[in-house]
Amino acid sequence: MLQRFINFTKNITIISKGIEQIKNEVMNAHGLNGGDAMYLFYLSRYSEGLTVSQMSEINNVCKSAVSRTYAGLYEKGYIHYPNHDGGKKYNTPAVLTKKGNEQAARIEDAICKYVDMFSLTNVEDEDRTTMYRSLRTIANNINAYLNDENKQ
Repeated sequence: MLQRFINFTKNITIISKGIEQIKNEVMNAHGLNGGDAMYLFYLSRYSEGLTVSQMSEINNVCKSAVSRTYAGLYEKGYIHYPNHDGGKKYNTPAVLTKKGNEQAARIEDAICKYVDMFSLTNVEDEDRTTMYRSLRTIANNINAYLNDENKQ
């Protein structure tokens, strides 16, 4: 059991750190931070935009981090707030600009390239399907545990 825990955490850590390094390399080449990648990616999926709260839930990050990232993307011209009434932007959906959409398309191309490179190389279709199903189940189990107020 202990060896299974060691193997599991080691492999998840290697994958997570590798993904972060690749995101940083790709985004730095475009003058952005690695963390910006997922914001632009998700915003490209929601043409009506996403509020800070919505992005926080989708991207699984705290609202203050979303606010800071949105501020940086706004300053760089990647997002705008077409429905902003002059008050706080917190509850106003951020929408990609033309520049933001172009950047998001480049990010999506890079994401697809790397996902294919790592998940298609030496991994059979059936194994990949099982892996994604297993990861989803483990993630759901962990979230259920963390959200259980009666955990022991």
